[in-house]
Amino acid sequence: MSTISPSIDSQILATQLSALEIAGNPPEDEDVLSAIERIPNELLCEIFTLTLPCTRHVVDQTLEQPPWWLGHICQRWRAAVLENPLFWSSITLYEPPARWMGQACPPLMIKTQLDRSGTAPLAVSFDARHDDIVGKSVDILIEQSFRWESLHLRAGGTAVPRLCTRLQRVEGRLPMLCYLESIGFPEYLIQKAFSTVPGLRAVVLGDDDRYALSVSPSTHFSWSRITKFRGTYDRFQDCAAMLKAVPNLVECGITLRTVHSSDGPHVVLPHLLRLNAVGTVLNYLTAPLLQELWVSATAPTALIDFVERSSCHLRKLVVYECSDPSALIPIFRAIPTLTTFFVAFGRTSGYMDEELLFDAFKMNAGAESAEICPNLTHIAAGGRTGFAVDSFLDMVQTRRSVGQPILSFVRVFYHDKRYMPSDALAMIENAMPRIAEMKREGLDAALHIGLQMSRQNYLGMGRP
Repeated sequence: MSTISPSIDSQILATQLSALEIAGNPPEDEDVLSAIERIPNELLCEIFTLTLPCTRHVVDQTLEQPPWWLGHICQRWRAAVLENPLFWSSITLYEPPARWMGQACPPLMIKTQLDRSGTAPLAVSFDARHDDIVGKSVDILIEQSFRWESLHLRAGGTAVPRLCTRLQRVEGRLPMLCYLESIGFPEYLIQKAFSTVPGLRAVVLGDDDRYALSVSPSTHFSWSRITKFRGTYDRFQDCAAMLKAVPNLVECGITLRTVHSSDGPHVVLPHLLRLNAVGTVLNYLTAPLLQELWVSATAPTALIDFVERSSCHLRKLVVYECSDPSALIPIFRAIPTLTTFFVAFGRTSGYMDEELLFDAFKMNAGAESAEICPNLTHIAAGGRTGFAVDSFLDMVQTRRSVGQPILSFVRVFYHDKRYMPSDALAMIENAMPRIAEMKREGLDAALHIGLQMSRQNYLGMGRP
């Protein structure tokens, strides 16, 4: 023991001396630290707002959550976060993942969040794709249904009827609800729980073809007030009846899964600004004010007929699974107002056809502006491995070096990151230094591998 104590004593003494030395010699950046401490809580909250929503990864689920972690940094940050009810107004209830120990969303956690949200309107999400979520937590949220501003429902299997039975208690108690998104709930269950929602403005049913859902005008919504709608239909008659019931749409996503002739009557959407169209639905639509268009499984002839018929001034066009690139060229001649073009080539797309498309976008030496889409500022291309990336970058270079360069955003992307043939890898290796050089010149350019079509990235799958 006598051999150990002196060692401990010397360490304690050394620590005390170090503490005294630090106290007598404040760090040079003390002024900076004190300046940070003088930032008012209101400004901290404005800064924190830019970080929201927070994202939490639970096994294979990506969930939004309030900024619990910001309150763990220091006392001032905790005070700032607790003073702002809006930080706590987004609440997600989700099922416990496989091998999860305990409750995924314990009632005490939900009650604490509700208390911190004060009287702020609530954005509520129920995510029960495979199993039930905690019933007590659902009941606590239902008691606050008069504060719900948006509601996201995602469920599957046996969880659907059980959750819907609970949700029927909110009938007639949703005075603030203006946004409803439902994935996995059949129409009759939606009618039971949400037949009286006076302020509803947006109805989004399904996020893609895997979770498709449709409703009919007989559903008890105030359809003339709806400005945003998404649905999937097998029959054109049902699709047309629904669109005629929502004449004031500003945003719309429609999937028509069966092929029809284009002899049917046209539906005019006079206020529509953003449209996501899958299948042959463009054959039957006219949208004179349309500005942004996402299309998939749409014939180029149907697209150009729609543009000419609508006489719209498109600013943004996104084409998914493009199989005939050169057929798009006449379309671009018809929309000189275009500023954004993103294209994802399908597996059947041909390299030479892709080259023809990019050659059409090139600016010729001595030209004041491009012949096609002279106002283009954002462009992205990719999808399949082995697409004509060299030709794409050659085209970008002409738009940067000829005339007045206005192109500011360029992306090259590939969906597959697991399998890359050697020739595709060689093309990527050649492209990377060219993109790096563009970045050094001030262009916002990047190459992404494994990029899937999603609402969360610039491709905007499923938008609006």
